[in-house]
Amino acid sequence: MKPNYKTSFNTIGTAEAFYSLFRALSQNDRIMAAQYILGDKEISYHFKIPNKLTLEALAEDKADMPVFNTIDELKKDLLM
Repeated sequence: MKPNYKTSFNTIGTAEAFYSLFRALSQNDRIMAAQYILGDKEISYHFKIPNKLTLEALAEDKADMPVFNTIDELKKDLLM
């Protein structure tokens, strides 16, 4: 989502302003900010983080996961 520069700053909502500022950060800074946000106790509680799905994903053995070098390899594996 790109910021809407035609919007007056008097009418922009707090969440939209925060997101616009967030998107202006470098990728590394966005990742670090997201880690802080996801680590917030209220956010974790509200979104039920970690949940069953995230716990199962983190428990997977990454060494057993297939690696695909091309999209065609991935498609072939998905169609099996």
